[in-house]
Amino acid sequence: MFIPRQKSYISASEILQAVLSSDQNLLNLLKIYAGHDGVTLFPSARTAIEEALRFYNVKEIVMPEHTYGGYAAILKGLKKTYLPIDNTLNTPVQSFKEVNPNIAALIPHHYGNVYPVSKLSNRFIIEDATQAFGGVYDGQHTGTMGNIGLISFSRGKYQDLMGGCAVISKDSKFLEHLRQKECKKISTLELSHLLLTYIYLLFSSGKIGGTLTTWPFLLLQKDDPVPNLIEQMFTKITKGKHMHPFQLQLGTIRWKKIPKHIRNQQERAKLYRRSLQSIPQITLPPAQESVYLYFPILVDNPKLLKRKLLIKGIDSKIDFHFSYRKNNYANRILHIPVSVNYTEQKQIIRALHEIYRI
Repeated sequence: MFIPRQKSYISASEILQAVLSSDQNLLNLLKIYAGHDGVTLFPSARTAIEEALRFYNVKEIVMPEHTYGGYAAILKGLKKTYLPIDNTLNTPVQSFKEVNPNIAALIPHHYGNVYPVSKLSNRFIIEDATQAFGGVYDGQHTGTMGNIGLISFSRGKYQDLMGGCAVISKDSKFLEHLRQKECKKISTLELSHLLLTYIYLLFSSGKIGGTLTTWPFLLLQKDDPVPNLIEQMFTKITKGKHMHPFQLQLGTIRWKKIPKHIRNQQERAKLYRRSLQSIPQITLPPAQESVYLYFPILVDNPKLLKRKLLIKGIDSKIDFHFSYRKNNYANRILHIPVSVNYTEQKQIIRALHEIYRI
């Protein structure tokens, strides 16, 4: 049995309910989440970041060295400083506090655990909470602690709505700037293409390309042409376009299920901790409220371990990082699947014990 590193969270029943529904209350639900009315919907988190950088005339950015690879293109032309991470897989708060307060700090993804953004007072923060939606620190939700909060609704997230994003900010001028941007809406025909693709995903173990095509390509360390074509289609349809009303209906339906997804992930994380702590070659990050989409572990050679897990039918992920220092945390991270059922998780745990002969 092949275990993909990430599955689609959208079910066939949710798609059907959204088709039959007329409830588009997603924006109001997001306002309740934020605790204020400063929320708007936008085509993508990436575009929203680019708009924020231009609107606030940001020239220099500071961010953790272990981050989302897409930022390399988004932040092109800006002066960038990458701060080291510690065993929490995030940059220590004190490191950000020592940065010039006139420099914008981009906090990406809350990798591993919820990041205490609220401790960074007097800093301009663009808080990308995409990978930690629903997390809470000191009574505040992720995405609401910075000057600007971003929550992507792209594929593979708890909050997957086939694209789009929410922008949270108390700066009404910036939100109005986003609302005034002229963007086309996804057409009904384009939406039908997205729906057909998601139905295909549901019948291929939740992973683009499915078990039969993806696994052999991964073992050969080559790109699978099926997911590449699908990715190109998604980009062409959704890029720079506002969300279709169906997506708002889907978001309204899926909203109440997100807490359950998070609880399930946290239960999986607890089982990993209990089961992997006896393996001396694996270092576990500190136990905190994790709402991350993967379970990160620290090993000496993540590429080798990823390969060995693939041979056993388990996909994992090595995230992009901007670190060139040897023997640091960013170079040792491997993300193992957490959106799995109990049987799949026991298979992953058993494989890790076999690899390290524990």
